[in-house]
Amino acid sequence: MTTILLFLLTVGTFVGSLFQAWLGVTAYYVLAILSPQSIWYWIFGDMRVSFYIAISALMGFIVAVISKKVNFSILKSMQNLYLLIFWILIHLSLVFSQFANTNELESRYRMELIDKMFIMYFVAILLIDTRKKFHYFITIMLVSVIFYTYWGNNQYFSGQMWGPRLMGPIFNGNYKDENTFAMFFVLGIPFLYFMGCYYQNRFLRYMLWGTIPFAWHAIFLTASRGGLLGIGVVTLFIGYRSKSKLLGMGIIIGLIVALSLQGGYMRERGKTIAGKDAEPNPRLESWKTGINMMKAHPLLGVGLNKFVPAYLYYSGPDASVHVAHSAVIQVGAECGVLAALMFLLLNINLIYQFWKHRGKRGDRVDPLLSYTNDATVASLLGFFTCAIFLDLAWYENFYYLLVLSIVRLKLLKMEEDHDSYTETPTYRDELQGFHNERVRKSYIT
Repeated sequence: MTTILLFLLTVGTFVGSLFQAWLGVTAYYVLAILSPQSIWYWIFGDMRVSFYIAISALMGFIVAVISKKVNFSILKSMQNLYLLIFWILIHLSLVFSQFANTNELESRYRMELIDKMFIMYFVAILLIDTRKKFHYFITIMLVSVIFYTYWGNNQYFSGQMWGPRLMGPIFNGNYKDENTFAMFFVLGIPFLYFMGCYYQNRFLRYMLWGTIPFAWHAIFLTASRGGLLGIGVVTLFIGYRSKSKLLGMGIIIGLIVALSLQGGYMRERGKTIAGKDAEPNPRLESWKTGINMMKAHPLLGVGLNKFVPAYLYYSGPDASVHVAHSAVIQVGAECGVLAALMFLLLNINLIYQFWKHRGKRGDRVDPLLSYTNDATVASLLGFFTCAIFLDLAWYENFYYLLVLSIVRLKLLKMEEDHDSYTETPTYRDELQGFHNERVRKSYIT
């Protein structure tokens, strides 16, 4: 029965996307971020729901283009230029790989996933063009982090954890590794906090804020050292940007108290942040090997997904093979130094955009855009902190943040100069109604 319901929902989304293409984009990112197919895998079975939803979004996008409902001006940005160059270099690294006969099928499968991820990014930034759609898009992260906070804590309290460390759903899931699961909570907590600041409904606000300590606990259960560093950076940023400095200090102190009371295994692993519990240090050995790969192949690297197959060529025959343990090292070693630079510039650009717009307040500025600015850059800082120690270059959560960032800038531009966007009057109507209802005292000061 549930499989039939899923089939009907997929068909309904497919048809709806032909008329409202943004529905397909939103559904795609629900599957990417929430990943229900890895939770209720017996319902999804072999049905390629994500593929069909992506196709429906693309078809709807084509219909919208033909109907002249798409404004392509958003494509003119440094972020998109960095991403396009990055995408091209990834393809070239696969085509000209020095290890073409090694791991080939898996590498091409990885390339297909990356292609889908990048294509959906560009479709999303073109179709999410109103405040309402943007709000729905943010809700994907809120719903996902609330659900996984419940799911992770339930695994612990019900005794269903598979080992001493909490993993996400293990059936073909995005978060089946403890470290990537911790990364997910690091990205989600800023949205719980800043959207809690944004919402005026007290029940909704306190529900979001009340979820944060349980999300901390879920991170502690993963015992991820990268997650510990990531949540530390995120919490300090929240304290810095909090409207109420008392509340900001409270959340910092709250994290310290929670770690001291509930940290457990996390505290023990935290003492070996640099991996000093093993000799030789596997993380440092991986970084050294990755740097050797970049020196040998600076232009295009050893090839997409070829870090592990190439490891012994650049470390020595007696070495133990490890993953890159760093997104930057991973990209640089596999796709070249220029690709690593593009990945770094994508992160730096988000921070720059936050800094550039951090002070834009006033009666004509939508607080949703202000709070999202803070939430996005806080998540980005947490992501990059984790990415220094984890292979996170191809995780879609990062590209979801890129979508939020550039769409927010588009809506901010539409707000500042709406006369140049006469083809999208809906946003002006939303904004006017919003300003009539909301009081200025609720803004971030």
